Amino acid sequence: MPFIIDSRIVPKALRRLESLGQVILFMTEGITYPAISGHPDIFFCVVDGRLIASEVVQKSILRQLQDAGIELVISPGKPTDIYPGSAIFNAVATENFFVHRADVTDTTVRASCSGKQAIHVNQAYTRCNLFVPDERLWATSDAGIYKTLIEKGFDALYVDPAPVMLSGFSHGFFGGCCGIFEDKILVNGSIKNLREGKILRENAEQLGYEIIELHTGPLQDIGGLLFVKPVR
Repeated sequence: MPFIIDSRIVPKALRRLESLGQVILFMTEGITYPAISGHPDIFFCVVDGRLIASEVVQKSILRQLQDAGIELVISPGKPTDIYPGSAIFNAVATENFFVHRADVTDTTVRASCSGKQAIHVNQAYTRCNLFVPDERLWATSDAGIYKTLIEKGFDALYVDPAPVMLSGFSHGFFGGCCGIFEDKILVNGSIKNLREGKILRENAEQLGYEIIELHTGPLQDIGGLLFVKPVR
C-alpha cells in the first residue's frame, strides 16, 4: 500500500504519511528541471487503478512498486526539461473523463484512456493544477481549466495558487499538494492558508471525504501524493 512522494517532503508530513502506509521516496537527476525532478505526477499517471510509469524511472523504484502488488505499465515516453515536454504524463484520468493538453500526452497514457471522454485544456501541467478525488469534486488552480470545466457543465471550484510554495517559482499549484487515500484527501500543508479553504472542506465533507493536513505550515507543491491500490 505505497505512497510515492517527492523525497523533499518535510519531515513532519513524511511521518504522518508513514503512519498511514508504506512510503516510497522519489527523485530523479538530469531528466527535467530541479523544481519538479522529484514530482511523481511528472513521471507517472494513474489510469483505472493501473500505474503508467516512464521507462526513465529508476528500476529500484519500479521493483518496490511491483513487490507491493501495484499493476504497472511501462511507457517508453520520457519527460524533457522544457515545457510542455516535461508534462507528458501530467494528465487527469477519472472513471469517465480524460483531461489534458491533447498535443503533448504520452502515447501510452492516451491509449489507456481511449474509452474515456477527452477534455482538451491548454495547461499541460493538468494534474498539477487539477485535483479530482471523484467526479463530483473538481478543484483547479488554473483559470483556463476552470473555464473549460464550467463551460462543460462541471461543478468546479477555483483555488487561487498564490499561497502554494514551489522552490524557484513565485508559486506552485494546488493539485500538486494533494492526494487521495480511501475516503481521505491528503494535503501537504494547511488549507487555512487558502481563501477557498473553508468551502473546499465543506464540499469535501458533504461528499464523505475527510481532509487530512499532513502538516500545519504553508502549502507545498510536491507533485501530488500518489497512491495506487495494490491488485493483490
